[in-house]
Amino acid sequence: MNVKQKALEIGLSEKQFTGLIATFIRQTTEDLEQMDKAIQDNNRDTVRQLAHHIKGAAASLEIDRISTAALELENCAREGGEVRMHELLDVLKQSFSAFKPSFELPVEGSDSPNRG
Repeated sequence: MNVKQKALEIGLSEKQFTGLIATFIRQTTEDLEQMDKAIQDNNRDTVRQLAHHIKGAAASLEIDRISTAALELENCAREGGEVRMHELLDVLKQSFSAFKPSFELPVEGSDSPNRG
């Protein structure tokens, strides 16, 4: 991901965008853990709410693959289908896992990583 270009596309500074991505990664990690438990408990409303949250955050940051996967899971939770929710959660997790390496946060005291 070209951070500078993506930040400009959505009208943010690189620093603002970096902060939002860091928050998105942290929050989505937590949401996915909660979603695992909610699916095990067949708590479709919680699954729907968490998927909706991820979908909105990803869409705001123009992370289409994650947003689309979360939308599918949100709709499935609304309609039912525990087996399908497990499958779609796996798709969402894969999309998120594929995204994270494309955005590397700088380590304190080191040079910024190449983001181009």
